[in-house]
Amino acid sequence: MILINPQKGRRIQLGAFASYVPLNVPFGIGFLSGYLLMKGKAVTVVDEEVTPLTVDMLENYVRKTHVPHIFGISCLTANINRGLEIARLIRELYPSSTIIMGGIHPTVLPDEVVKSGLVDIVVRNEGEVTLYRLYEAVKEGRDYRDIPGISYLEGGDAVHRGAAPLVDMGELPLFPYHIFERHRRRYNFGFLTSSRGCPFDCIFCSQRAITGRSYRFMKTEKVIETIDLMVNKYGERYIVFSDDNFAVHKKRMADICDAIVEHGFSKKAAFMCQCRGDAINDEALDYLKRANFNGISFGIESGSDRILDVIKKAEKVEDNVNGIMLAKKRGFKVSGTYILGLPTETRQERLMSYRMAKKLDLDYVRFNNATPYPGTELYEIAKREGGLNTGENWANLNACAVLIGGSKTEVPYVPNTCTKEELLSDVFWFNVCYTLRPARVWKFLFDKTTDTAGWIQLPDKWWLKWGEWKTLIKVGSGFFAQIARMTVYSLKVKTGVSR
Repeated sequence: MILINPQKGRRIQLGAFASYVPLNVPFGIGFLSGYLLMKGKAVTVVDEEVTPLTVDMLENYVRKTHVPHIFGISCLTANINRGLEIARLIRELYPSSTIIMGGIHPTVLPDEVVKSGLVDIVVRNEGEVTLYRLYEAVKEGRDYRDIPGISYLEGGDAVHRGAAPLVDMGELPLFPYHIFERHRRRYNFGFLTSSRGCPFDCIFCSQRAITGRSYRFMKTEKVIETIDLMVNKYGERYIVFSDDNFAVHKKRMADICDAIVEHGFSKKAAFMCQCRGDAINDEALDYLKRANFNGISFGIESGSDRILDVIKKAEKVEDNVNGIMLAKKRGFKVSGTYILGLPTETRQERLMSYRMAKKLDLDYVRFNNATPYPGTELYEIAKREGGLNTGENWANLNACAVLIGGSKTEVPYVPNTCTKEELLSDVFWFNVCYTLRPARVWKFLFDKTTDTAGWIQLPDKWWLKWGEWKTLIKVGSGFFAQIARMTVYSLKVKTGVSR
C-alpha cells in the first residue's frame, strides 16, 4: 500500500515563518503504517511536507508494488483539495487501483469525498484496524462492503457502514520513526503522541469528530520505549508531548514522570507538554519538575469567562491564571494560545484576552483567528449566523491566516458582533504588539530555554551562520512590510492596543 500525506505547501500556509516552524513526522499516516507493518504488510509512505509527489515518483513507487494497487490518502480540511488532486492523478494513471481516503475531513464529510468520483472508499474515524481489513479484502479480491467504519458509492448514492470501534492503544506498535529516517535532516523527531482524545467538548475542536469524548493512552512502558528510541537512537534532547492534554489522568502522568526519572531520561533530555489550567497544582508540578519538564503550553482561548462558557471550555479564566502563575513561580516556561473572533465575542472581550496575556507575561503567545472546521459545533454556528467564509475548496481555513496574510486575509468566520476589518486588525496587532516587545524579541532570538510550544524555533547558534542571517533579514523585511500595510489598513480601525 502507498500512503500519502498531501500538502498544498508550507509556504502558502505558514508564509515567511515556514523556515522556522519545526517539521514533525506525520503522525496520522505514521501510525497507520506502523500498524500495517506490524501485521506484515508492505507500506510505502509519501509525505508532501518533505517531497511533493510527481508522476515520476508515483510510477517509481508503483513499480515496486504488486497488483491490485492500493493508495491511501490522509486529509485534513486544509489539504482536502490537494488530496483530491492526487486522487485524480492516480485515477488517470492507474484506473484499476483502489483509492482510499481517511482523516478528519473525509470522516465528517464522507458524501462529498465519495461523490467526487475520485475515491473508492472513505475510512471514517480512526483507521488502523479498518485499513488493515480493507487491505486484506482488496488484495484477496473479497467483498469489503460490510467492513465497519467505511463509506462508498453504490448506485450513485453514498453508503455508510456503522462506525468501527476506537482503536485499543495497547494494540499499536511503537511509532515507526525508522520509516522517516531518510529525511532525518528535515524532520524534528522530538514530538511524541502518547494518547488520543480528550474528555472535554470544546466547540472548536475538530478532533472530537473522530474520538468523541473518549480518552485513551499508551501504557507507561511503551511511552518509555519510545523516549528511549528518541533519545538514544536519534539524539533528541528536547521532547514535546503533543497530547491534547497531558494531565487528564493524574496517575498516568505521575507514572510517566516517575519512569522518566527511573530510566535516567530526565538527565538526558528536557520535556514539554500541553495542559489545561485546571489540571495544574503543586503535586502535578512536582512530578513534572522532577522529570525535567521545563515548558507547559496552555490552551487559554479567552480572557472572558462568558466566552469560555460559550465555547464549552468547562473552565474559568481564574483556573488558567492560577495554573499559569503557579507554573511560572516554579520556574516553568509558559506558552499560551488564544482564539479571537468566537461567537458573540465583543471587542472588549478580545482586549481582555490581550491584557490577560500581557499581565501574566507569558513566554510565548499566539492569538489565532477562530476557524470553524467542518464537524465542529463552531462550524454549525457560523453557518447559522451567516458569517462562514470557507473560500474555494476550503482555502480560508487556517488558524494563523491573519498573522501570515495580514490585510489580504480572507477570515473564515466573522461573528455578528464585529466586522471583518475589526477582527482582522485585532488579531494581527495583538500578535505583533505582544511579540515585538524588546524583552520578548531578545528571548526568542537568544534564550534557547524559552519554550514556544514547538511552533517556532531558531537553529542553535544561528548567529554564527551567514545563511541564517540572510533568511532572517528576508523574513524580517517581509514582516515589517506587512506591518506597514496593516498600519494603513488599520487607520480607521481603533485597536485600543498600545504600540
